[in-house]
Amino acid sequence: MKKLILALLLFISLNLFAHPGGHYKTEDLPKLHHWTAIVDGKLLVGNFMMSKNDVVFVEGINGQIWQVNYQSIVGADKIYVDQEINRINTFNGVGTTTDAVPFNYTPFLLFIFSALTSVVFLIIGIRIRKNQTNPLARYSVSFLSVLFFALSLFACKKSNLDVGPSATSPCGIATGLTASVSSDSLLLNWNPVSGASSYIINYKKQTETTWKDTTSSTNLILLTRLATGVNYELQVQTVCANGNNSMSGTIIVSIPDTGNGGNVDPNFIPRNDVMFMDSAYSLYKPPFGTVATSWDSTYFHISSLGMPTHNSTVPLHDKMIGITSWQQQVPIPQFYTDTNSWSIPLQPVYATTPMSTRTNFMKGAVAIALNGIAIFNALNNRGVDSYAIGELDNWGGHCGRADDYHYHAAPMHLAGPNGRLPIAYALDGFAVYGANEPDGTTMQSLDTCHGHKIGNGVYHYHGTTTYPYVIGAMRGNVTLDPTTPAPENQILPQAFAKGVRPALTPLNGAVITDFVAQSPSHYLLTYRRGNKYGYVEYYWTGNGGVGTTYTYILTDTSGLPTTSTYTRR
Repeated sequence: MKKLILALLLFISLNLFAHPGGHYKTEDLPKLHHWTAIVDGKLLVGNFMMSKNDVVFVEGINGQIWQVNYQSIVGADKIYVDQEINRINTFNGVGTTTDAVPFNYTPFLLFIFSALTSVVFLIIGIRIRKNQTNPLARYSVSFLSVLFFALSLFACKKSNLDVGPSATSPCGIATGLTASVSSDSLLLNWNPVSGASSYIINYKKQTETTWKDTTSSTNLILLTRLATGVNYELQVQTVCANGNNSMSGTIIVSIPDTGNGGNVDPNFIPRNDVMFMDSAYSLYKPPFGTVATSWDSTYFHISSLGMPTHNSTVPLHDKMIGITSWQQQVPIPQFYTDTNSWSIPLQPVYATTPMSTRTNFMKGAVAIALNGIAIFNALNNRGVDSYAIGELDNWGGHCGRADDYHYHAAPMHLAGPNGRLPIAYALDGFAVYGANEPDGTTMQSLDTCHGHKIGNGVYHYHGTTTYPYVIGAMRGNVTLDPTTPAPENQILPQAFAKGVRPALTPLNGAVITDFVAQSPSHYLLTYRRGNKYGYVEYYWTGNGGVGTTYTYILTDTSGLPTTSTYTRR
């Protein structure tokens, strides 16, 4: 029995603190923080781990670790990081600092465990000494207890969970960098470096001065969607546990120009990456918006309530301001949910003849912004540029006849702090970017559809501040609603808005000067007509769904109020 107890204690001490593979798996993605920071062209998804010397360490799934410069973190990400730093430092009894290293309990617990185990050995040894006359038998267990204690201390020192800054040996330099090229992708590998916790891969076009970077926990990395017909410079930086990083030499790799964006078939279009799409739209999921996403084998589905959050640092109450041609409509929730969600094709297909937005699609959405707001044709249903005649607010949107808020111009403010984030996806399946290409470079010339394949070899549109703002023609195939002839034809599938009151008529000379949220379900719009002011106060109860009562109080410029109530059906 004593032998069994001793064996069990030894087994527990050697295995108790093993923790391979990281804390998070694929099924944990919904629990992780979705950042606005982008790594390797994709939004960072992972939880705060620690910070040291203005570097924030983020842990993703399967033990993947990223490093983000603290000074580059903005908006909701900064709020999240500062909260985590304060939480850890408060627990550790540390003052105000941007360094936050969680206390590593492993060596302490291992020391306590080894001490207790050694005491057990000593007690057993004393009892044996009382009943044994053989000196070797009398002192062997006591000797084993001292030896076990020493081995436990050594194991504690070697614990692979000590991720803090206590390591003292710098890593070596990565050598043997080799690359193999396939189409617009590059597989880079190098000799593994002893003591390296991860690697940072720096790469750029040979003609550029700004490096891009990504990380790898192994000695290889696959870089995709590279520009073709150019040379790339690549370096590998070794990351040590103590922060001593060593940079490799630079190699130059040529990506051949196939004449069609890196694809053998000029009509080949890669399938949309649902994880990238989901991470992009996740910026406007609760608590920063009402977006929800799902997907099947054909479509990526986007649900929202149609009430815009322009980004995590802009308040909700600034929409509608700036409109000078107003039809007396105001934004209310629209239930673009379940079977009435927006749908983006996962596999775009080039149209044989792109359909121009000058003569088509003057009804319904042509794209869906990251915040879940529909983007309509730049031309209204009368074929007139909505922005040019003052129908749009400072964000490029207004309300339709169902009190549904939507854009007619490009929501350029959704591109994110580094401009590498799509601002929307079109209903033909192609992404819409802002002023920058997907690789972060400045937007280049556009075709008649208002897009191109420059930057990542995949066709995409761009938003601009001039007509057609978002889409000049649908580059991809779309299905048309047979009940809506051109020019007011619309794309299917299409989500539909539903109002609660009759549509009103234009109020000539009115300029919207303010729009304030009294609460999430209570708003006050102020307009000026000449030198006098009028108001629209409106509110509803509950979530605004079926059965909800909506109250509108319209006060004209003479001060006369008119109150109306409607029930949502």
